[in-house]
Amino acid sequence: MQKKSFPTPIAQILGKTAQKRGWSYKLRQHQIWTSWDSLVGPAMAKHAQPAKWWKKTLLVRVSSSTWLQELSYMKKSLLAKIQAALPKVNIEDIRFEIGKVSLPQQKSTTPSIKKNLTVDMENFIFEAADEIDDDELREIVARVMQRDFQNKQDK
Repeated sequence: MQKKSFPTPIAQILGKTAQKRGWSYKLRQHQIWTSWDSLVGPAMAKHAQPAKWWKKTLLVRVSSSTWLQELSYMKKSLLAKIQAALPKVNIEDIRFEIGKVSLPQQKSTTPSIKKNLTVDMENFIFEAADEIDDDELREIVARVMQRDFQNKQDK
């Protein structure tokens, strides 16, 4: 009797590819951008935003020399706060530069309509993402798959 072959779940392919190519680390680094506002607070986020990575150093762009000086004084505590909140992000230093700071994106005041997925879709996502060892990557892939299914429901 011949064994049925099923397509390899995309989550498994993405997980293995991300690990092989070192994307898992880049995805973890990206958490700085997604959590910045909650890490530093809304007042500081209006005047300071992460700009880029250089090795294990985060470059933060600030809106003025006043903010540059203020954040320089807070550098150690800010670094410790980031390291505590995001331990898998290997950050060793923060540098500040004056430049254009993009305002944090405002959350929409209109409620988003979330389409319900079928039980089969949810099970498929769970089983496919469960193949990925890295917790953060597993969550990202599951969200991507969920959005993909929701977008396909629109068509």
